[in-house]
Amino acid sequence: MSVARWCMVPVWMMAAVVQAAEPASKPVLHPGSWFELQSVDAYSGKEISHQREVFSGYRGLDYRFQVEDSTGRRYDMLRDGDYNLRLLDKKTGTVFSLDIFHWPLSSGQSHHLSYQLAGIPYEQDVTVGESETVTVPAGSFVAYPIRITGRWHHDGYSGPLAETDWYAPAIGHVVKQEYTDFSNKKNYRGNWVITQLQAYRLAGSAAP
Repeated sequence: MSVARWCMVPVWMMAAVVQAAEPASKPVLHPGSWFELQSVDAYSGKEISHQREVFSGYRGLDYRFQVEDSTGRRYDMLRDGDYNLRLLDKKTGTVFSLDIFHWPLSSGQSHHLSYQLAGIPYEQDVTVGESETVTVPAGSFVAYPIRITGRWHHDGYSGPLAETDWYAPAIGHVVKQEYTDFSNKKNYRGNWVITQLQAYRLAGSAAP
């Protein structure tokens, strides 16, 4: 489920839980803000993708980003009015939002996520943990860990998956994501991908 959903093996640098964090409101971004992300295979440290997401403005209630990856490929990416990623089911032509964020965001939240992709139903649970300090190449951030658990489906096979997105309210973006999935046989871990924020700039503010 990951995004598709950021050159060395990343090391977790997690500090103590930050207590009494205020609930986070949905992000307010200004055109020209950008976020540079790198995804690596956590087994080998090999880069999977490297991209920059530039916020270009709103299209109705949607957040619109222009994305350029390390190969020079460019494309538009949309997030809905609740900052949830919009996805296209190529089999059915249906556009839907991956309903991860519920605002205001606060620890202890939980909800069920249900959607279909390529005609296959997905059932997942989303929970928000206590805010904590996370260190990535772009810096240290107070972030909410959003944990997603469920199952993957592909070519008639299925197995459990787990994903954690660390959302940092101060910059309005996920600063780290860890995704793993497992086969049904002996719970063997298949994919293990870690995405981290490498650099960013918020329009109208000094570069960090």
